[in-house]
Amino acid sequence: MCVITVSLFSGCATHPDPSRVPMATVDLNHFQIDCRRKAEQVAMLQAMRQSRDEQFISRMRAMVNPFVWTSDHDIAYNNPNKYINYHLRDLSYCP
Repeated sequence: MCVITVSLFSGCATHPDPSRVPMATVDLNHFQIDCRRKAEQVAMLQAMRQSRDEQFISRMRAMVNPFVWTSDHDIAYNNPNKYINYHLRDLSYCP
C-alpha cells in the first residue's frame, strides 16, 4: 500500500505529456462557450480529454487523500470528461 501511495504522488505519476496538461474540473465547470471561436474551443476541449489511465490515477489520488471532501463526485474524482462532453454538446449548437 505504501508503494502505491508513494508512486501516485511521485514524479512517476505525473502527466506523460507536459504540453497537454488537462484543465481542472473546477475550471471546466466555469468554462464559457464562445461561438466565434468554435473550432479553437472544440480542439482545445478534445485535447483536454483524460485517458482511462489518467482517470484511474485521479481516482486513486482521491481515495488515498482523506483530507479532501466535496459533495461533487466529478470534482472529487477529477472527471473532466463529463464537463468536456457537456461543453462540446453546447458548441455543437453554434452556427
